[in-house]
Amino acid sequence: MATQTSDEADRLYPLHVSDPSLSLEILKNESRCIAVEYLATAEDTVSMSELVDHVVEKKDEQSESEDTHRRAKVRFHHVHLPKMEDADLLHFDTDHHTITPMERIQQAALSLKGFALPSAQ
Repeated sequence: MATQTSDEADRLYPLHVSDPSLSLEILKNESRCIAVEYLATAEDTVSMSELVDHVVEKKDEQSESEDTHRRAKVRFHHVHLPKMEDADLLHFDTDHHTITPMERIQQAALSLKGFALPSAQ
């Protein structure tokens, strides 16, 4: 059986990270998928508030309450952004609450094309 080169593995498994289950973990959550799509189109660094506002608007058009935003910000800060940073999709500056998309975010967004977003989790 032939072994794959690193370039072949990146092409076949664009979100390859040291822990393969992390790749699936990133894309199995609706909020992270929306964030990946948004960050892939970002020109530069975005604020966490800007990202969370976008995700809340896309997910829950009827209930954009202050409490919904607060809970989403906490979840992004403590769960979603660290997971996405571990997968080398972005850099999260916790001091300034800014997010800088990394090159791999484009690959992640391409992986989402043609797939239905997972239901909220």
